[in-house]
Amino acid sequence: MRIMSGLKCFLYLTWNDSAYRIGMSHNPLLDLCFLQKKGYQKLQILSQALPVGTAYFLFRQIADDREKYGQPYVSKSFAGKTGLLKKAARFWLKNQWDQPVARLAEKKTKKLQHYCAKFHLKLLPPQGIISVKELENYSLPHSHDLQSVKKVLRGRLLFLEEIERALVEHGLQVVSPLEDVLQVLLLKGEIDMCPGITWEQEGPVCRRCGQQTGVKQTSCFDCGAHCFYCEECLSMGESRLCKPLYGLAAGFSQEQQSGNHRVQLDFTLTRAQKNAAIALKRFVREKGQQQCLVWAVCGAGKTEVVFWAAAEVLNAGGRVLYVSPRRDVILELVPRFERAFPVLKPLVLHGGQSQKFARSNLVLATSHQAIRFYRYFDLVILDEVDAYPYRGNLMLQHAVARATKSTGKTVYLTATPTGQLYKLAKQGNMHLIRIPARFHGYPLPVPELVAEKSLAYKLDGEVVLPGSVMDFVHRTVEGDLAQLFVFVPSVFLARRVGEVLQQLVKQPPFNDFTREWVQYSHSKDPLREEKRQRFVRGDFPIFVTTTIMERGITVERANVLVLFAETERIFDAGTLVQMAGRAGRSAAYPCGQVWFVGARITGSMQDAVAWIKEMNQEAYRLGYLKEEIHEACSDREVT
Repeated sequence: MRIMSGLKCFLYLTWNDSAYRIGMSHNPLLDLCFLQKKGYQKLQILSQALPVGTAYFLFRQIADDREKYGQPYVSKSFAGKTGLLKKAARFWLKNQWDQPVARLAEKKTKKLQHYCAKFHLKLLPPQGIISVKELENYSLPHSHDLQSVKKVLRGRLLFLEEIERALVEHGLQVVSPLEDVLQVLLLKGEIDMCPGITWEQEGPVCRRCGQQTGVKQTSCFDCGAHCFYCEECLSMGESRLCKPLYGLAAGFSQEQQSGNHRVQLDFTLTRAQKNAAIALKRFVREKGQQQCLVWAVCGAGKTEVVFWAAAEVLNAGGRVLYVSPRRDVILELVPRFERAFPVLKPLVLHGGQSQKFARSNLVLATSHQAIRFYRYFDLVILDEVDAYPYRGNLMLQHAVARATKSTGKTVYLTATPTGQLYKLAKQGNMHLIRIPARFHGYPLPVPELVAEKSLAYKLDGEVVLPGSVMDFVHRTVEGDLAQLFVFVPSVFLARRVGEVLQQLVKQPPFNDFTREWVQYSHSKDPLREEKRQRFVRGDFPIFVTTTIMERGITVERANVLVLFAETERIFDAGTLVQMAGRAGRSAAYPCGQVWFVGARITGSMQDAVAWIKEMNQEAYRLGYLKEEIHEACSDREVT
């Protein structure tokens, strides 16, 4: 089976004695062979073969919805007249059908010429009329081929080469040309098709990721010098003007079977988790709002809360997608889902896998993998929705929305909701469920805001760490016997602050410490994962880092120090909350300390503190906090 990298299509007009139809196909004779069953007897090609994206745009300009599926010559009002008039009209059309069709073809050709001129494209004149008599030896693809393609395409949005790989992965063979099989499925109305890139009013747009800004002009073998490709979704395979995308909305199929999935956990949920799980299960079950925000404090155990909602959907024969922005998080979640649903093997999708087209009613995937799904999931759970790369990424938001069925529901999990999500939830336009307390029942550490103008870095690279900052460091390491996250806003500062601290901790009041005290890391550090693991093991007490360590790392005894916290471009309220969330995560040290230090106190710093206090107040109001707070937390604000 040979797959062309691109596809070119003709526009055509076909008709019978009572109706006509405008079509688009890589092989109009194939279409006529299929449509003769509906009474269509003649066909005229209106254009030369054009890249599918260009042909698709022109097709939409010259044909309305009725013309795409068959438009009668006689209007409904006239056809409703006396039987004699109706018969006379049909007799005239039957004997003179070429005359009105010729006028129609001329009208459509003029319209095509008008739009082709905009693309500096010369339209060739219409070709001669083809009759069904010329199709005596023409055959359509076998029904087995149609079913095989539908099986791998259901719930997916794929290019031709991806469909071919999916067939191989499923062990299926298609004897007929794949393009022919897909065209027949289109004619039957069983699948959808659009080009990877086509034109809208505002210019070329990628139909796979929905973006326009990343579409660039290029040359290619199929189109010549006037092709386009999309940079936004290039990592998922090239989307081009001459490449068609095929999709089949999942609906309910024989593959979907209701089951008896009972969540199995080897630990007990906290009361806050249990109440949230019940509320989320109710949200999934009931009709009404289709979006829900689960706002959980850092370390609240929000992942386990979604298990019962997922079971509700799976037991009804539905499909669930759990999306996380990071591959390491997905891999860490796999055994947790396998333990919770021992009779169901989840499908795991991330960029490092070779097999991407297997099927399961439970899918765990990184954000980008959603781009290949099409109206497939009844429930989509988005973890860390505020994090890179999902936050602010219109491409991924478009992909996730398209992967969800029109009746499906979406759950957003986050400790730091974006402004838009927060506003929607506050206004009641999105269901809101809070988990305001950690499992150990202690309040979140409330950051201390410190305005320290002497904290500075100079043009020559010198960094000045004032005595108050060194006091926080000393208090953590030798007072609390804890480890310290030191967050800074740039790669340069991670390196310089790390080097300065390495020198300062060798001086009084620090005791003589024979092992290493300080390590630093950032996004460009090739050893960042090794250092992360060593810090978690307790190999060194002070870790200077950028925001790469704001999530997904838990240290049993940890305080947090954020330097240059006034850098709002990097340290917005959500980021500050996430960094503060590294403290107080364990029952052994639930009341860690957090300091935000900057040249001035910013709105983001104040908002972060307000968010944390709001969650503590909610936890206190609901009775989720312990009656007797540990003496180490006695000076923390709870109400």
